[in-house]
Amino acid sequence: MPQVDLAERQLESALAVAGLLQLTKCTLIISQRVAKQAARQFSLSAREIWILLAARSGKPVTQKQIARHLALNENVLVLLLDRLEKSGHVRRVRNPANRREQFVRLATKGKTVTRRVLAAKTEFYRTVFAPLDDAFLQKLFKAAQNILAFEATRSARRSDRYRRVPAE
Repeated sequence: MPQVDLAERQLESALAVAGLLQLTKCTLIISQRVAKQAARQFSLSAREIWILLAARSGKPVTQKQIARHLALNENVLVLLLDRLEKSGHVRRVRNPANRREQFVRLATKGKTVTRRVLAAKTEFYRTVFAPLDDAFLQKLFKAAQNILAFEATRSARRSDRYRRVPAE
């Protein structure tokens, strides 16, 4: 009997790895669909659209906050913001309280694009996530939010550990 148990465990392990590989492949396919659809509908990259959506907050948002929120490397964000600023979608304004920080604000063109993105959201999702239905999409989005929230919490705890100054 121990041979059967070992064979079953190996099969379960192989199926788990296969499931993970399928999830990774699905992520890549969805990412490619998002990029293609974003370029087709809005003439921007998916990351640029994410930045515009992150910057639409009613209160001032810093580059660092956007980078953290979107899990983007700050250097990559700066390059994307340079492009968005040059194309007239955003403008950066120094924080008067902390001159080292810059707020990212939507310019008129950026506001127009975010309105179009939000208005087209449902159709955009249906195109990108075909053949999934709305109920399943909501579950999928909730699962993704949970994973990202967990990762943000874990990341914040890690960075807090490095900031602590030992008592003297």
